[in-house]
Amino acid sequence: MRTFTQSIKEETVLPGEEKEIFRAEGSGLITHMWFGGGYETISDARLNIYYDGEETTAVSARLYLMHGIGFGDRSSFQTSMVGKTGKLSGIYNNYPIPYQNGVRVTLTISPEEKGPADFWSIVRGTEGMDLILAGKRAVNPRFVLCRTEDLLAKPLEEFTIYRSAGQQGCLFLTAMSAKSRNLEYQEACFRGYFNGEMQLLSSGMEDYFLGTYYFQNGKYQTELAGVTHFVHEEYPIRGLTKEPTEFSGYRFHNTDPVFFPKDFRMTLRCGERLRDYTFHNPQETEYNVYVFAYEFDALV
Repeated sequence: MRTFTQSIKEETVLPGEEKEIFRAEGSGLITHMWFGGGYETISDARLNIYYDGEETTAVSARLYLMHGIGFGDRSSFQTSMVGKTGKLSGIYNNYPIPYQNGVRVTLTISPEEKGPADFWSIVRGTEGMDLILAGKRAVNPRFVLCRTEDLLAKPLEEFTIYRSAGQQGCLFLTAMSAKSRNLEYQEACFRGYFNGEMQLLSSGMEDYFLGTYYFQNGKYQTELAGVTHFVHEEYPIRGLTKEPTEFSGYRFHNTDPVFFPKDFRMTLRCGERLRDYTFHNPQETEYNVYVFAYEFDALV
């Protein structure tokens, strides 16, 4: 096996320009990415991944949300899998991203940037390295993303955040931001439909991110899950806040695998209703949700 690194030191790109930052041939595994830069719109820069010489992206994600960060939050945090060390950048991840017949990674600067932007990057990978899931080798794996961007959901509306593309697979990461007039959208249960059979993946939205009582102690970051942004004010149950509440966070499944069949769908709800009972008074909520997963032919 051969490990290689491609790095960019202080190159200037224009608003809306797409810059190639990594290219590899054959098969292998990307294991590390890091991004630097002091331009104001870095949160909305897009990381794009192209496989097998394809012209369309397999992954196209806002840089901050891909790392579980919403609302341009400038605070820093560090775990072994993901983190942010600076006010605007120093963003890194160690997501294992497999490729079978070549891969190309690019970064597109937001067209909203006011002028040319200087950026730095590191992308590292190893040729011939396999993706291992639960101790087994994935055959022909593909790292995929289902995006829900700028969705305004009505109270109790259930919406799909991931649908398999006719292949079996395993969840890897859910990254999410939400904005509402209270916190009661967090009553929502994540749902998985396995061959049409529904199973609750969590007992509440904040529970899925390992929080409790609407993240009563505020932000935290662990290896498995974290809250990277949380703005709210105290309010009575069934009440409204004077200002919108804001949340963003991440939840990994690399050590908590959720394997799914070829027919699989994952959903979220704006608030919750179970056993003919609506939990409090959820309000219309704006969501951005990224669900990353591996899809593959088999595990051996």
